[in-house]
Amino acid sequence: MLFRLPFPVPCLFLLGALAFLAAGSAAADPGNDGQAGKIEGTANPESFPAGDPDKALLSTIRFPDEMRASVFARQPDVLNATAISFDEQNRLYLAETHRFGRGIEDNRRNQHWLRDEIALASTADRLAMYKKHAEVKPLEYYTRYAEKIRVLEDRDGDGKCDHAQIYADGFDDPLDGTAAGIMAANGMVYFACIPHVWMLEDTDGDLRADKRTSLQEGYGISVSLSGHDLNGFAFGPDGRIYFTIGDRGYDLKTPDGRHLHDQYAGAIFRMEPDGGALEVVHHGLRNPKEIAFDQYGAAFSVDNNADMGDLARVVYMVEGAHSGWTRGHQNLRNFRHAVDANRRHGIPWMVEGCWEMEAENRPAAYLQPAGHVSTGPSGLAYNPGTGLAAKWDNRFFVCDYRGGESGVIAFEMEPSGASYAVAGEETFIKGFLNTDIEFGYDGKVYVSDFTGSWTTYDLGTIFVFENPEETAMPVVAEVRSLFANGFDHRAAKELAMLLGHTDQRVRQRAQFALAKNAENRQWFLDATAAGKPLVTRLHGVWGLGQLARSRRDTESAAALAKLTTDSAWRVRGQAVQALGDAAPVAHREAIAALLRDDHPNTRLLAAIALGKAGNPADVPPLVALLEENADADPYLRHGAVQALQSIAEATGSAEALLKHAAHPSPAVR
Repeated sequence: MLFRLPFPVPCLFLLGALAFLAAGSAAADPGNDGQAGKIEGTANPESFPAGDPDKALLSTIRFPDEMRASVFARQPDVLNATAISFDEQNRLYLAETHRFGRGIEDNRRNQHWLRDEIALASTADRLAMYKKHAEVKPLEYYTRYAEKIRVLEDRDGDGKCDHAQIYADGFDDPLDGTAAGIMAANGMVYFACIPHVWMLEDTDGDLRADKRTSLQEGYGISVSLSGHDLNGFAFGPDGRIYFTIGDRGYDLKTPDGRHLHDQYAGAIFRMEPDGGALEVVHHGLRNPKEIAFDQYGAAFSVDNNADMGDLARVVYMVEGAHSGWTRGHQNLRNFRHAVDANRRHGIPWMVEGCWEMEAENRPAAYLQPAGHVSTGPSGLAYNPGTGLAAKWDNRFFVCDYRGGESGVIAFEMEPSGASYAVAGEETFIKGFLNTDIEFGYDGKVYVSDFTGSWTTYDLGTIFVFENPEETAMPVVAEVRSLFANGFDHRAAKELAMLLGHTDQRVRQRAQFALAKNAENRQWFLDATAAGKPLVTRLHGVWGLGQLARSRRDTESAAALAKLTTDSAWRVRGQAVQALGDAAPVAHREAIAALLRDDHPNTRLLAAIALGKAGNPADVPPLVALLEENADADPYLRHGAVQALQSIAEATGSAEALLKHAAHPSPAVR
């Protein structure tokens, strides 16, 4: 994912490296972006001065002793890569920005339109603003360059890219944003490029997208600060796709008549793989970069700081949550004159401490982060379980893009009350300007290097990091073979066995394949049996959840209800969350019972699930939860409040809530 952009500053220590990289690169001329189209089918031509260019690129990079580093690809086969993703054949897809800073704008460099920009309420308004100020920047300025998707392939198996071509281009509408999110899966390529979420398909096997479908349109109301874009994607354990947007906002009309709208904040979304059932999951984010799920089903994003002395945040995704950000905070810092703000007044984001772990002044409606990691979070990934040494198990990896020397930081997330907290933070890789990180199906770690600083230089590298002892293990070759040959054709018995595989990606794909048929219910039930490994049991729970929600399978829902009494809190929590999505009305009692669970995270998930039943009779136990919590755990408070709000919305009345308006507990009132 693309980094966030602070106020531009020179990056002097990189100038020598840039001069070396650009000296022989045919694509280095920023005035000739068309070069990218001339190198299709080539890979790593001799475009560097005499010497070993790979050695020069690798000379300043630091990485774990047990690993080795190499260059997979470099310009002109990689240009301004912001995000990367592998398909099942281990081909690497790159989202490339060619309009960043030259068609994709930043309010700090366009203060002539600030008052108009702050008032924007739709993407149509933004286009009208561009036309209004065409005397400063004509509309042709926005279409000079185009965002692109490139695909790289190692066809001879020597660990280097030997085939590169453009998969899709022409994303050059004045409203188009940064090519900042990509996911290749199941023959499709999901592409995040404001104002659209695209689904692209190569129907004839030539590695060029010949079918494009806009799944949604309306992201990116405002200009905001550059880099605050649409990012993605990740499959959740429920089979839905999750993605994020920064505070450029959104104005979306869904086919079922809903209007999703926020002018001034970012969010986490989810949708079905076909783009349907779009929802906002988590609100009030500034510039969240990607989203990743751990092996237990908890999801996290990384949100950038506002350059006010605050810190970048790890955000635990919770339905209905709000993290406290609105773009008005940034306007008060950067554009006081445009909003006629009095400098004697502080910025609420800082005064209220919304970014802090503990803050007395934070409004109760906002949830604190789960921790602080990195300075400029960009790409985010979770270790799938193969390819790295055991010390890296259960770690997230975030690209810390600083504009100067950057790195990849590894960290863990541990349960803390109803939420989570950062633990075990350490540097994984350091020494280049990394924008995204992906785990290949070959057991290697791939990282994109933007090369430069905050400007589009038309350069780039893909570095690969490998632990030879780990990649030599048979399980790595097995993972590669499983994905290359696919899952849907496999027998149910084999898929059920794969629910216990070492690699999270294999377990998930096996689960998704089984979940296509409700007749496979028993395989999921068997997977949930006591004595099975926890992760296997969870995939059984999630598979039942998919059948209950997507296939309307009542027997799977009943099985989930039974699992709400399981001895493992993670199993209970994931079961009740799945019930809330699939059958909250039918299983209200089982859900409500978990409001008294001994683990706070389970109580949180149970409260949110119970609210979806929309029954006023559930208000008293939710009020009891609030009273017992007494504001001690903000996440538990949120769960109860979210449930009460859901009930009021479902019934069209707040009458059941107002009966408790004079409650003796201030936590309830």
